[in-house]
Amino acid sequence: MNQQNSKKDGGAGASVKAEMAALGAAVFDPPRVLGLMADWGVKDSWFADEMARDFFNVLFGAFTAGETIDELIAVEKMRILRGHEGAEAVEAAMEAAVVPSHAAHYLGLVRDMWFNRSAKANALDMCDALSKGDTDRKLVVAEAVNGLTSLLEFAGREKEKTPEQVREAVIQEWEAAADGKCSAMGAPWPMMEANALTMGMVPGLHIVAARPSVGKTVFEGYTARNLLRQGWRVARVCLDMAPKELLARDLVNVSGVSLGKLKTGQMTPSERGKVRTVQRAMRTWADREHLITARTSKEIVAKLRAIVAKHGAEKMVVTLDYIQLVDMDAEDRIVLNDNSRVARASSRFKAFSLATGVPMVVLSQLSRGTEKEDRMPQLSDLRDSGSIEQDASTVAFLYPCQKVAKNWMAAKGLSDFKQLEIRPIVWDLLKGQNSATGRAGLRQFGKYFKFEPADLFDANMSNPMDSDFGYDFGMARAPFGDAPDLNRYVIAQHPKGAIWMFEKEWFDLIYATSEEGDRYEPVGSGVGVERSLMEMQRIRDEVKAKRAAAANKAPKEERLI
Repeated sequence: MNQQNSKKDGGAGASVKAEMAALGAAVFDPPRVLGLMADWGVKDSWFADEMARDFFNVLFGAFTAGETIDELIAVEKMRILRGHEGAEAVEAAMEAAVVPSHAAHYLGLVRDMWFNRSAKANALDMCDALSKGDTDRKLVVAEAVNGLTSLLEFAGREKEKTPEQVREAVIQEWEAAADGKCSAMGAPWPMMEANALTMGMVPGLHIVAARPSVGKTVFEGYTARNLLRQGWRVARVCLDMAPKELLARDLVNVSGVSLGKLKTGQMTPSERGKVRTVQRAMRTWADREHLITARTSKEIVAKLRAIVAKHGAEKMVVTLDYIQLVDMDAEDRIVLNDNSRVARASSRFKAFSLATGVPMVVLSQLSRGTEKEDRMPQLSDLRDSGSIEQDASTVAFLYPCQKVAKNWMAAKGLSDFKQLEIRPIVWDLLKGQNSATGRAGLRQFGKYFKFEPADLFDANMSNPMDSDFGYDFGMARAPFGDAPDLNRYVIAQHPKGAIWMFEKEWFDLIYATSEEGDRYEPVGSGVGVERSLMEMQRIRDEVKAKRAAAANKAPKEERLI
């Protein structure tokens, strides 16, 4: 939509005095006021008056170029651009800025009037387009929605609470938690150790970084599904994978039917039924899951603000995979390199999260230093920008536990880490804004895009990379062994005879969403994927043997000669 049309921008609500006051304040205090304009994302289209637009471009252009700005320089630049009238405009602006320290107030007025003009222009454009007979109505409405959504970032901010009001709200939340009415912790991580360390995800950026092929996207799905299953709203920003493939992974993860079987048409009737059963369970959160494919940080934040405006920010989390794939906005392409691009995105996402109270789980890549030097990752290994570490509330790394992996590989006669069906992964918290640092163990099942909590324990293991122990079912509390309180599985039988295993939390949801006559009933249980698979096979063999015995005992019909 054409929101910069000069006729529509210069409506009756425009106030030249407010615009000139804001620009005059910028001449009095350039670093502070022009820096504020940059933070707010001010553009020349915010100014209804043509002279004010030119004056803004002169000041902001000099600011971004690192040039000195004062009254004499501003007068000379405007004289060159607009003649005598330009020079007079500078003097008028400085007179209008009665109190330069009120620049934020002047800018707020300019923003609000620009917002109103732009929203009105958007609506008028839509009406004009719809009045034409050969117009694609869906396209017109979609463009109008996109235009209005892009304005949400500038829709104004809530009035700030006093410190006493904030303290009272915090204490009330603690008291409600003590009375058992709610939890005062943030959004839950899928691992118990992570929640114990961080007390959940609070508003801010929560960085999870890893090298390629370690499981960043798998971890995003692990986190998102855990939140959705517990009633949270999740906006998933998909930059590294098409939404179709991302949701296919979710179905594979919960159903336990491999993607190879599903895509090559080899699934059995019972596997088909299991996938449909899982789909029904996932419908319970259909209105709480949002997929975002916008590429630039400004577009992403605009889409997120639209979701918050419609549904509210309560019990909402954003996941983003991954920050190095965020594109530059059009106005940034000339002046920003890769580090600055990531820094701008990180800053914008943090501002959104703190303003709305919505935590963001942001995936990031690590540099190659950890592989080249064969060492554990450090905060300095975050790729492309040190600002990620600065902006983040928490920073955690995912990396393989090499010593344990080598033991597992040796036990199975394998030579490549990627050949392991089950891989030992460490979730390592290196920065915690409200917590100490620490680690959690995970087992990754690549075939099913699945993480499972593991018992990361060794009395002498101050560094998980130094562990000489492997995973042994017979050894109590082995590193990356089963966590009995978490890794519970239900083995259940369908009325038609199929026997499958489900994670305990998922089985409860699946059971509740299945109709009688099409409901899996529990017939056994297990701890951990491998042991549960063995138990499922034992039950299947037992049922098969009973059926065979019953068939042999059945009376045979006499054959007629």
